Amino acid sequence: MFDARSYLLELGFDPRQGTPTLTELKKRWRDLCQEHHPDKGGDPELFRRVTHAYKMITDLEYQHREMMNEMRKGKPNLKGDLNIRIEIKVPFEDVFFGRKMLVSFSTDEFDENFSLKVGAIEVSTINLELTSKILSHHNGVQEFVQIGKGHRQGPHKGDVVVVINTSRHAKFRVQGMDVYSEEKVPLNMMLKGGTVDVLTMYGIQTARIKPGHQPGDKVRIARCGISHVGDHFVIIHPIFPTADDLKRNEWRGLEIDWGPAEPSEET
Repeated sequence: MFDARSYLLELGFDPRQGTPTLTELKKRWRDLCQEHHPDKGGDPELFRRVTHAYKMITDLEYQHREMMNEMRKGKPNLKGDLNIRIEIKVPFEDVFFGRKMLVSFSTDEFDENFSLKVGAIEVSTINLELTSKILSHHNGVQEFVQIGKGHRQGPHKGDVVVVINTSRHAKFRVQGMDVYSEEKVPLNMMLKGGTVDVLTMYGIQTARIKPGHQPGDKVRIARCGISHVGDHFVIIHPIFPTADDLKRNEWRGLEIDWGPAEPSEET
């Protein structure tokens, strides 16, 4: 499957900021080649990866050849398995928002001895619609089965199994229909109350911190979970003040329980 975003990331571009021009791609690739070229002491694997990424984006013939090689990996095994299994890792955001994707693969036709018939290769596609349910009910993994769409041998046809694995998000985790994240807030805000801006899957939202919150408490942001049905819960942790912070006016008059005092030594 062709995923331009992964190749842009490999070259150091942020896909969210738009697609770079061909000139920008070429310059970045040349810079990375200078950095990673084995003849200059660079890492051969990194050199191979950046070159592959650059060609996949800019060279249609190379892209087609690589995709065909990838699709041909699903040939029958020695037991005559006509099924095709395709595993794809997709970004968390694509699953969360339920985006559509197109999966391409090739099917072959074999004789009774499982020898490939010349010219009997077909390229097929499957339209898939990702749903956020796989985050809450399937731990981020879902299988789509297309019956009879696999390799062929006479009247027999295999199936195509597409396995979707969702990438973990660096900040969010899903539990049921709710999303959880963690934030650090100043200790005086936990004592006195206030508001803090929180990043959610739907952008920046304001969370209200009530006075007297304890470390590890959850603050709810309504309807910012999956499909606007679940909620977003922020687990808050304190940022403790420095000695200079405690001299400021906002700390005066606050009764802070710092825990049990150490026992004093009797004289």
